Amino acid sequence: MTMAFPPLMDTAAVQERLGDPAFIVLDASWYLPNSDRDASAEYLAGHLPGARFFDLDAASDHTTPLPHMLPTSAAFEAEARALGVSAASTVVVYDGSGVNLSAARVWWMFRAFGHKRVAVLDGGLGAWQSEGRPLETGAPPPHARGDFRAVLQPGHVRSLEEMRAIVASRSAQVVDARPAGRFHGQRRPDGRVLRQ
Repeated sequence: MTMAFPPLMDTAAVQERLGDPAFIVLDASWYLPNSDRDASAEYLAGHLPGARFFDLDAASDHTTPLPHMLPTSAAFEAEARALGVSAASTVVVYDGSGVNLSAARVWWMFRAFGHKRVAVLDGGLGAWQSEGRPLETGAPPPHARGDFRAVLQPGHVRSLEEMRAIVASRSAQVVDARPAGRFHGQRRPDGRVLRQ
Protein backbone atom coordinates (compact mmCIF):
# COMPACT_ATOMS: atom_id res chain seq x y z
CA MET A 1 0.00 0.00 0.00
CA THR A 2 1.53 3.33 -1.02
CA MET A 3 0.64 6.59 0.59
CA ALA A 4 -0.02 9.51 -1.74
CA PHE A 5 1.06 12.01 0.91
CA PRO A 6 4.22 11.30 2.95
CA PRO A 7 3.71 10.69 6.68
CA LEU A 8 6.69 12.88 7.67
CA MET A 9 7.67 16.42 6.73
CA ASP A 10 11.10 17.85 7.51
CA THR A 11 11.69 21.10 9.36
CA ALA A 12 12.94 23.01 6.31
CA ALA A 13 9.82 22.13 4.29
CA VAL A 14 7.60 23.20 7.18
CA GLN A 15 9.39 26.52 7.69
CA GLU A 16 9.09 27.22 3.95
CA ARG A 17 5.30 26.89 4.10
CA LEU A 18 4.67 28.89 7.30
CA GLY A 19 2.24 31.71 6.63
CA ASP A 20 0.42 29.88 3.83
CA PRO A 21 -3.29 29.91 4.83
CA ALA A 22 -3.73 26.39 3.42
CA PHE A 23 -0.91 25.10 5.63
CA ILE A 24 -2.06 24.34 9.19
CA VAL A 25 0.48 23.49 11.90
CA LEU A 26 -0.86 21.83 15.04
CA ASP A 27 0.94 21.43 18.36
CA ALA A 28 -0.59 18.19 19.64
CA SER A 29 1.55 17.86 22.76
CA TRP A 30 0.06 15.69 25.49
CA TYR A 31 1.80 14.23 28.53
CA LEU A 32 1.01 11.56 31.10
CA PRO A 33 -0.41 12.99 34.34
CA ASN A 34 2.71 12.01 36.35
CA SER A 35 5.08 13.80 33.95
CA ASP A 36 4.75 17.19 35.71
CA ARG A 37 4.37 18.79 32.27
CA ASP A 38 1.54 21.05 31.13
CA ALA A 39 1.14 20.83 27.36
CA SER A 40 -1.04 23.94 27.11
CA ALA A 41 1.36 26.06 29.19
CA GLU A 42 4.34 24.79 27.18
CA TYR A 43 2.52 25.67 23.97
CA LEU A 44 1.95 29.25 25.18
CA ALA A 45 5.61 29.49 26.23
CA GLY A 46 6.89 28.55 22.77
CA HIS A 47 5.53 26.93 19.61
CA LEU A 48 6.11 26.93 15.86
CA PRO A 49 5.03 30.25 14.34
CA GLY A 50 1.30 30.16 13.63
CA ALA A 51 0.80 26.74 15.23
CA ARG A 52 -2.55 26.06 16.83
CA PHE A 53 -2.98 23.87 19.92
CA PHE A 54 -4.75 20.55 19.37
CA ASP A 55 -6.17 19.43 22.72
CA LEU A 56 -6.13 15.63 22.63
CA ASP A 57 -8.21 15.38 25.81
CA ALA A 58 -10.92 17.64 24.38
CA ALA A 59 -10.89 15.82 21.03
CA SER A 60 -11.62 12.41 22.54
CA ASP A 61 -14.86 10.51 23.15
CA HIS A 62 -16.26 11.66 26.50
CA THR A 63 -19.09 9.10 26.57
CA THR A 64 -16.73 6.32 27.70
CA PRO A 65 -14.56 6.03 30.82
CA LEU A 66 -11.70 4.83 28.60
CA PRO A 67 -9.12 7.54 27.90
CA HIS A 68 -8.59 9.04 24.46
CA MET A 69 -11.07 6.95 22.53
CA LEU A 70 -11.74 8.16 19.00
CA PRO A 71 -14.57 10.75 18.99
CA THR A 72 -17.54 10.64 16.66
CA SER A 73 -17.13 11.99 13.14
CA ALA A 74 -19.27 15.01 14.07
CA ALA A 75 -17.17 15.81 17.15
CA PHE A 76 -13.87 15.49 15.28
CA GLU A 77 -15.21 17.55 12.40
CA ALA A 78 -16.18 20.36 14.79
CA GLU A 79 -12.73 20.25 16.42
CA ALA A 80 -10.90 20.31 13.08
CA ARG A 81 -13.05 23.12 11.70
CA ALA A 82 -12.46 25.21 14.84
CA LEU A 83 -8.72 24.80 14.20
CA GLY A 84 -9.20 26.15 10.67
CA VAL A 85 -8.78 22.84 8.85
CA SER A 86 -10.48 22.65 5.46
CA ALA A 87 -10.67 19.91 2.85
CA ALA A 88 -7.78 21.52 0.92
CA SER A 89 -5.56 22.11 3.98
CA THR A 90 -2.19 20.49 4.45
CA VAL A 91 -1.86 19.69 8.16
CA VAL A 92 1.44 19.14 9.97
CA VAL A 93 1.35 17.85 13.53
CA TYR A 94 4.12 17.85 16.15
CA ASP A 95 4.55 17.52 19.88
CA GLY A 96 7.18 18.25 22.51
CA SER A 97 7.59 14.70 23.86
CA GLY A 98 10.83 14.00 22.04
CA VAL A 99 9.33 11.01 20.23
CA ASN A 100 6.24 12.55 18.57
CA LEU A 101 4.00 10.26 20.64
CA SER A 102 0.79 12.29 20.66
CA ALA A 103 1.53 13.83 17.24
CA ALA A 104 1.38 10.37 15.69
CA ARG A 105 -1.95 9.77 17.39
CA VAL A 106 -3.40 13.01 15.96
CA TRP A 107 -1.94 12.18 12.51
CA TRP A 108 -3.80 8.86 12.66
CA MET A 109 -7.04 10.57 13.78
CA PHE A 110 -6.98 12.87 10.75
CA ARG A 111 -6.29 9.89 8.47
CA ALA A 112 -9.04 7.86 10.15
CA PHE A 113 -11.51 10.65 9.41
CA GLY A 114 -10.48 10.93 5.77
CA HIS A 115 -7.93 13.76 5.68
CA LYS A 116 -5.03 12.50 3.57
CA ARG A 117 -2.88 15.66 3.47
CA VAL A 118 -1.49 15.27 6.97
CA ALA A 119 2.10 14.69 8.14
CA VAL A 120 4.09 14.58 11.35
CA LEU A 121 6.96 17.05 11.74
CA ASP A 122 10.06 14.86 11.51
CA GLY A 123 11.86 15.16 14.84
CA GLY A 124 9.06 17.17 16.44
CA LEU A 125 9.59 20.32 18.46
CA GLY A 126 13.00 19.07 19.60
CA ALA A 127 14.39 18.96 16.07
CA TRP A 128 12.90 22.38 15.31
CA GLN A 129 14.56 23.91 18.37
CA SER A 130 17.88 22.14 17.91
CA GLU A 131 18.14 23.69 14.44
CA GLY A 132 17.56 27.16 15.88
CA ARG A 133 14.31 27.67 14.00
CA PRO A 134 11.93 30.41 15.21
CA LEU A 135 9.34 30.02 17.93
CA GLU A 136 6.54 32.32 18.97
CA THR A 137 4.76 32.65 22.29
CA GLY A 138 1.21 33.25 23.44
CA ALA A 139 -2.09 32.42 21.81
CA PRO A 140 -2.32 32.36 18.03
CA PRO A 141 -4.06 35.16 16.16
CA PRO A 142 -7.68 34.57 15.12
CA HIS A 143 -8.11 32.41 12.05
CA ALA A 144 -10.91 31.47 9.69
CA ARG A 145 -13.04 28.45 10.50
CA GLY A 146 -12.40 25.46 8.24
CA ASP A 147 -14.82 23.40 6.18
CA PHE A 148 -13.32 19.95 6.87
CA ARG A 149 -15.80 17.09 6.65
CA ALA A 150 -14.99 14.06 8.81
CA VAL A 151 -15.94 10.64 7.46
CA LEU A 152 -14.64 7.59 9.31
CA GLN A 153 -12.64 5.48 6.87
CA PRO A 154 -13.26 1.72 6.78
CA GLY A 155 -10.38 -0.29 8.16
CA HIS A 156 -8.85 2.43 10.34
CA VAL A 157 -10.58 1.14 13.48
CA ARG A 158 -11.23 -2.49 14.42
CA SER A 159 -13.83 -3.83 16.82
CA LEU A 160 -12.95 -6.36 19.54
CA GLU A 161 -14.65 -9.08 17.49
CA GLU A 162 -12.63 -8.13 14.39
CA MET A 163 -9.39 -8.20 16.41
CA ARG A 164 -10.21 -11.64 17.80
CA ALA A 165 -10.84 -12.91 14.25
CA ILE A 166 -7.55 -11.40 13.02
CA VAL A 167 -5.60 -13.00 15.87
CA ALA A 168 -7.29 -16.37 15.32
CA SER A 169 -6.79 -16.35 11.55
CA ARG A 170 -3.38 -14.65 11.62
CA SER A 171 -4.59 -12.65 8.62
CA ALA A 172 -2.71 -9.52 9.71
CA GLN A 173 0.23 -8.62 11.92
CA VAL A 174 -0.86 -7.14 15.26
CA VAL A 175 1.65 -4.77 16.89
CA ASP A 176 1.29 -3.48 20.45
CA ALA A 177 3.32 -0.27 20.78
CA ARG A 178 3.04 0.05 24.55
CA PRO A 179 6.16 -0.19 26.71
CA ALA A 180 6.98 -3.71 27.95
CA GLY A 181 5.69 -3.07 31.49
CA ARG A 182 2.28 -2.07 30.19
CA PHE A 183 2.21 -4.88 27.62
CA HIS A 184 2.82 -7.44 30.39
CA GLY A 185 0.29 -5.82 32.73
CA GLN A 186 2.95 -4.80 35.24
CA ARG A 187 2.57 -1.01 34.98
CA ARG A 188 -0.27 1.46 34.65
CA PRO A 189 -0.20 4.14 31.91
CA ASP A 190 1.04 6.64 34.51
CA GLY A 191 4.04 4.40 35.29
CA ARG A 192 2.86 3.08 38.65
CA VAL A 193 3.67 -0.59 39.32
CA LEU A 194 0.70 -2.97 39.27
CA ARG A 195 2.55 -6.20 39.91
CA GLN A 196 6.02 -7.70 39.65
